[in-house]
Amino acid sequence: MGNENFIIVDKNGNIIDEHAFGINMVRYLQRNGNCKKFTLGMPRHFYQDQLDILEANINDVEKAVGHVINTVSERHYKVNEQYLKRLLPYVEELGIMLENAVKMV
Repeated sequence: MGNENFIIVDKNGNIIDEHAFGINMVRYLQRNGNCKKFTLGMPRHFYQDQLDILEANINDVEKAVGHVINTVSERHYKVNEQYLKRLLPYVEELGIMLENAVKMV
């Protein structure tokens, strides 16, 4: 679906090793005990929910997470990346909200 690419980067923009991420996440969850399970779908859904709260265009959000929209072909995803430009202000606002939330903890 979509571009079929999903990467996680650290705050410096480096791609995180998938295996190391999984091990560290399990250890974190065990230490904190708040959540017994974590899947890579969870941050995608959080991203979708938060951008919806900020009233970003739902079609743009769906494209960004790789969901196929009716009448949108695979070719369209790879050729038309304007939705990413439209989402950027929302993603930046979300980043500020998350940084502020972390400061409050």
